[in-house]
Amino acid sequence: MLFREATEHRAVLVLRGKELSAEVTNSDPGAGREGEPVQIVRARRPGIALAEKTAAIVNRFVQMSRETLEEHSVNRDRVKNGLPPANIVITRGAGMAVRMRSLAERFHIAGGCVVGESTVRGIAIMSGFRIYSSTSLTANLDTDLDEKARLTLEALRDCNFVVVHIKGADIASHDNDPRGKIEFIEKVDAMVGKVMDALEDPEQTYVGLTADHATPCATREHSADPVPVVISGDDVLVDDVERYGERDCAKGGLCRINANEFLLTLLDYVGVTYRFGS
Repeated sequence: MLFREATEHRAVLVLRGKELSAEVTNSDPGAGREGEPVQIVRARRPGIALAEKTAAIVNRFVQMSRETLEEHSVNRDRVKNGLPPANIVITRGAGMAVRMRSLAERFHIAGGCVVGESTVRGIAIMSGFRIYSSTSLTANLDTDLDEKARLTLEALRDCNFVVVHIKGADIASHDNDPRGKIEFIEKVDAMVGKVMDALEDPEQTYVGLTADHATPCATREHSADPVPVVISGDDVLVDDVERYGERDCAKGGLCRINANEFLLTLLDYVGVTYRFGS
């Protein structure tokens, strides 16, 4: 068993063994349910022995985290100072390690990723992308967008396919902070403008904007709603959409394009050749 810190309050728990399963529920009650009891981890479907065994291990870990943190000196000091203790580790999003052929290898691209969040950093490394980051990239509302713009331009000089990850709007959504979300999106818009204005070869650069999921402020959770997408470039066919948002983009020429189609369309514009199943 390994337990390692990640971004901010997040961490990763790694269980190793042959007789384990990721088909277990969360102990995290979920966003918008703060103050509710920690959930008992269970097999997602009754009768799956490996999942039931894994659930029991995770439940024991969660209980041990409470016992350990309760006596920790940092928490004792927090309680003395009238601050709430960090008194338990809760789990969510179980998954299994996979072997994968990297995107960089499959599509013969020099990939880069500008990122401050550890989960996305890990995915980028698995994808064969070079990481561009700094301590001022916090993966939160206070992230340094000027530094992110600088690193984006640096990555574009080294790589022919660059992913820029920006998480702040998701944080504001989980906190049900629509005004903060709007203000952050405005800052991101300004950051994209800075990058566009500073491009060394703008006519040979394509920009795609999208999100990995919707997070409505009203629900404070991820939803299945479609997200807006845009692809911009010197020779990209222009439709009638003039605003970037869910309702406007729904009327656009990209229609209900899925994630794989979005990636492959960008690669087509960049001029990358590939074969399905390769």
